[in-house]
Amino acid sequence: MINTATGSKPAFWSLVAICFTGLFVLLFMAGVGKAQSEQADVIPMTVEASALQWQESFDKIQRVVGRVEATQQANVGFELPGLVAEVFVDDGAVVQQGDVIARLDTMILDSQFNQAKASVERAQAQAKLARSSLNRIVDLVNAKVESQQRLDEAEQSLQAADAGVKEAQASLQTIQVNIDKSVLLAPFDAEILTRFIDEGTVIAQGQPVFEMIAMGAQDVRLPMPANLIRNLSIGQTYVLKDGNQGYTATLKSIGKQRRLATRTVDAVFTLVNEKHLESAMLPGDLLTLDVKVSVEESGAWIPVAALSHGVRGLWNIYSVDQHPTNAMQVVARSVEVLYSDGQFAFIRGAISPTMKVVVSGTHRLAPGQLVAVELVSGPDFAERK
Repeated sequence: MINTATGSKPAFWSLVAICFTGLFVLLFMAGVGKAQSEQADVIPMTVEASALQWQESFDKIQRVVGRVEATQQANVGFELPGLVAEVFVDDGAVVQQGDVIARLDTMILDSQFNQAKASVERAQAQAKLARSSLNRIVDLVNAKVESQQRLDEAEQSLQAADAGVKEAQASLQTIQVNIDKSVLLAPFDAEILTRFIDEGTVIAQGQPVFEMIAMGAQDVRLPMPANLIRNLSIGQTYVLKDGNQGYTATLKSIGKQRRLATRTVDAVFTLVNEKHLESAMLPGDLLTLDVKVSVEESGAWIPVAALSHGVRGLWNIYSVDQHPTNAMQVVARSVEVLYSDGQFAFIRGAISPTMKVVVSGTHRLAPGQLVAVELVSGPDFAERK
């Protein structure tokens, strides 16, 4: 019995030694795997970087909004008071210059015309009689039958009769003018916007009957800052836009006085009369003009994708610097965006002309991170200045 127990001890310790050996092997293999995993994790990320394109100035686009106006717009009415007898057009009607669009009742004027016409005939008869009397008196004076005084009186009577004829004719002409003005004519080619008066209405002198707007050419009035006005030239052609649709326009005039409320100066453009223009543009529509402005400011252009949000209204970019271990690391630098066109931004701040910056994928980076750098060439901004 004792020998049996004694013989089992070596087997027990052998089993323990085998277990410890296996555990050691497992721990060693796990450590090797972890080391390999850690070694794989330290492989640096590859980023695209580009040299800054440093400039002493840049061009930016400033957008100005203006309103389409008709070249002519007027409230049209009669110069005389009276009863509206007929109205020939309604809202939306298109009329040509000289078209009859309304008429006043002229019964009273017709009666006055006939009376004035009779006055002219009476004055003409009196003048004829005075001329005949003068001729007879001239013969009598030559025959020494009448005195010179009688001849002078006859001449004066003829002059008075002739003046009476002119006065009667002037009265007749005045009535005829009033009759003509009782017919309302379209002053220009236009569209009727509003009809204010109906037939049978008694109107006052100058009371509007129609509101009309000119057809054809249209103007665009753009209130602009003085620094933008200096970049425009009268007679030059520009492109005004309504969204993605462009319209050719010529600068017609520049205002000589600032608006007190906005401190702007009006620039008036005339739209080129294209075939589709009349149906495309209406008075009151808004059009925009993009004006290029040069800004004297040092900085650099970068892609918008190179920017990341910073603090206090600033932005961050990542520059690529040499690490003491000869590796490359990214460094966050605060910058100010002076202008952006949506694709590129002009920046200033903690940058230098020799700096290389990460141009994409900045959301995956952290300050101080080691990276592998792939240099790329940025777009040419020479035309932007």
